[in-house]
Parts: sequence; structure tokens; C-alpha cells
Amino acid sequence: DLPIVLNDAVGDGGPVDVMAIRASGQNGVLRMQLDFAGSVNFSNFNGLVSFDTDQNPMTGTAAGTGIAGHDAGVEYEALFYNIGGYQRIELYRTGPYIYVGSFPAVLSSSRLDFSIPLTVLGGDDGRCDFVGAVGTIQGITDAFPESGHGSVVELDWLAPDAHDLTLQPGGQFDVNVHFDADGLDGGDYHAAIQARSNDPLHALLDIPVQL
Repeated sequence: DLPIVLNDAVGDGGPVDVMAIRASGQNGVLRMQLDFAGSVNFSNFNGLVSFDTDQNPMTGTAAGTGIAGHDAGVEYEALFYNIGGYQRIELYRTGPYIYVGSFPAVLSSSRLDFSIPLTVLGGDDGRCDFVGAVGTIQGITDAFPESGHGSVVELDWLAPDAHDLTLQPGGQFDVNVHFDADGLDGGDYHAAIQARSNDPLHALLDIPVQL
């Protein structure tokens, strides 16, 4: 499962409401998943994600989201045009706009998942900033984040000290989590610790983390 790199407020997006972005830039692929607060009609869906691959807001172009508070300097954009029919995202290089290629997307009622090889993102190392906006064919209903940008980074600043453990029914166990800000740039960092269990009612629990 992908780690959460950005949480978005639930209830601010109308018919298309993003609640979390999950992403990873490992193993030569940038993979991203949009989690929605409710079911999405992908036949009436539109949007994009803009990528700042050099993580420098002074280079690239303004994001195609049109959101004034988005501060990424964009080198690539993934468009969701007619994704309900094609089930593919369309990738463009910005400044000037040049078509790069299309890549498969996996759709479920409340999720959109796609992967892009890092080789087509200028040989990026998997670390990048991003902004995005989604909505219906009639217009955008939700931007993520509301201002600033999200980041796909290696989670070397966060480490729980336990990964596998066994609990008796009704039992509990304290897990220490270590934060390391050494070498990080200033700003907010978001992630999530995922706890899996054989509890049929709570098989997967996401615990948001912010530094």
C-alpha cells in the first residue's frame, strides 16, 4: 500500500471530494493514488495533477489547476481527460506543452491510481512536489492542497520501532515512533502509519503523521 503524502479536508469538494493523496517514487516509478470521500462517477470526471520534479517553484510554469495559492513550478502535468472511457492518464511536458505519452489508470468507485516511469519524467529520482484539482466535466470542485503544494519524498524522517507484533484479544502495545528532521528543508511533512490486523471491522487503520 502507498503511504499518505497529503490529507485533504473532507466535505469541501462537492460531487468529487479528495480526502487523501498517496504516493511513492520508488523502484523507478512514480505511483500516485487519489482517495475520494465518496463514490465518483468517472464518466463525469475531469482534473489534473501538476508535478514540480526539481522541487523548485522558481522554475517550470504555473500549475494548470488555476488555483492562485498553488506554488509549484511545474515541469509535467497528468491530465484525466475522459479517464472513465480510456482508463489512462495523459502526460505532458510544460513550457511549451509537449505530449509525452499515456499511462494506465486503475479506477474504483472511490479511488484513482496511476503510475508513471521516472524515465519519462526527465529521469527524476522519485522526489517531487505536486498540486492538483479534480471535479466534473462542468468544472473543478476540489483542489489539493488548498494552497502551497504536497511532496513525494522518501520517508527517512519517520520510523516506527515495531513492524510485526501479536496481541491477545483486548490487549495493547505501545509503539514508539522516531522523527528525524536532519537534512530536511523547512516546511510541513505529511505521512501516515498504517496498522494492519485480522480485525474484520478495522483491517487497515491509517494514523496521520505531521512534522
